[in-house]
Amino acid sequence: MEIEKKVLSFCPQESHRGVDIGFVVEKFLIDWGIKNVFTISADNASANDVAIEFLKKFFQNSNKCLLNGKWTHMRCVDHILNLVVQDGIKKVYNPVEIIRWAVKWIRQSPSRIRKFTKFAKLRYDLEEYEFRSDIEKAGLSIPSPSDWQHVRHLCHLLKPFCDVTERIFGTLYVTSNTKMKSTLYFALILDPRNKVKYLVILLEDRYGKEKMEEKKKYIMDSVYELYNDYIRIHSPSTTSSTTGSSNSSSILGKCQNPDATTPKPPLRNKLREKMKTNIVETIGELEKYLKEGVEEDSSMFNILDWWKVNSP
Repeated sequence: MEIEKKVLSFCPQESHRGVDIGFVVEKFLIDWGIKNVFTISADNASANDVAIEFLKKFFQNSNKCLLNGKWTHMRCVDHILNLVVQDGIKKVYNPVEIIRWAVKWIRQSPSRIRKFTKFAKLRYDLEEYEFRSDIEKAGLSIPSPSDWQHVRHLCHLLKPFCDVTERIFGTLYVTSNTKMKSTLYFALILDPRNKVKYLVILLEDRYGKEKMEEKKKYIMDSVYELYNDYIRIHSPSTTSSTTGSSNSSSILGKCQNPDATTPKPPLRNKLREKMKTNIVETIGELEKYLKEGVEEDSSMFNILDWWKVNSP
């Protein structure tokens, strides 16, 4: 199973106000008839925070907002990593700026690159007067051995950040923050080859036995919380109340005794008990799935086909 990316809309946005951004996205969702949105990835700009809150209200009005928008805002991990790196570079900014300027200057023309290659074994800044003149005009100094040493150490420090960014920057990778990591645990549990058994192995390997139970409880509580909200949204009682409204109005109009349609307390209690029973049965389906054995892992296994056959 692969993540797919589709561009459904691409439009210029003159205003950077959060409400205006939210309004444009809302219009796009209405035009496409999209009602179910689980998450929206955005960077940490304050305008995006306002836009997400605007859209949460739109989702809540349609009664399709899972957990009142708890998982809606996913902050882009690429942007977070970039902020961390930029903040770190500020601590050693002067050597970095000097080296960066020198490299840009040399790369501006083929002749400079040839000269640099020729004098690389010597002191290029001593041989090339134009280089010394231009770098001093820019308010910088000639790169010193300590500058190169600082930048060398910084490159070694930033290498893991570079590797992570290149890996998650691809269009098919999830680029959201640690909140998305929790939802990835949900996906792991709903993979019949893994379930809770593999989750325990992963958590124990990552956090140790002492913290494993705490992490497991948080994840499983979140799974049940999310699943119960799916029940609220997709339960037959919710859909029947909307689809049967047009027919019920004509029937009620013919009633001679309006009181006959008013639920009596015993009947209302019976209805509540019936609804509780339905919820318990649905939760039982999840419990049943989790208690069943895991499927054999193979290259031929297709998780979507499995759920198509085994969905209740």
